[in-house]
Amino acid sequence: MRTKHTEVKILPFERSFIYDIVADVESYPKFIPWIGRVRVLDSYDNTVEFEMNVDFKVVKEKFTTRDTFWQDEFIEIELISGPFSYLYNTWKFEVVDNYTTKVTFFIEFEFKSKLLGAMFSNVFIQAQKKIIDAFDKRAEELYRH
Repeated sequence: MRTKHTEVKILPFERSFIYDIVADVESYPKFIPWIGRVRVLDSYDNTVEFEMNVDFKVVKEKFTTRDTFWQDEFIEIELISGPFSYLYNTWKFEVVDNYTTKVTFFIEFEFKSKLLGAMFSNVFIQAQKKIIDAFDKRAEELYRH
């Protein structure tokens, strides 16, 4: 069974600033504690294929995604391989005013293993609930420097 989750947050930063932080996938290990390593496998047009190691509580996995970037507006992430039978994720960035951005994070996933899904779907959702906060904190750190 597929699980869907959406997080929406208004952040006090320009859209391009927040977009650039989310689009900098290779920096995720610096500020998202459960991401251990990110490696670029391929890059073409506005698309990059990434391999990512995830270590969240008792879940240690590697997965590969195809990320497509629409500058300052939208990021779409699709599964290539990993512990999921399905993974689709989007980031949407909407201008509220010059220095405020509405960020919408959406994820839909299904683990390959029903047992793994039963055990870890809630854990995975808890991690996703913290994701925008991690980017907000990163933005605060970068903005101050």
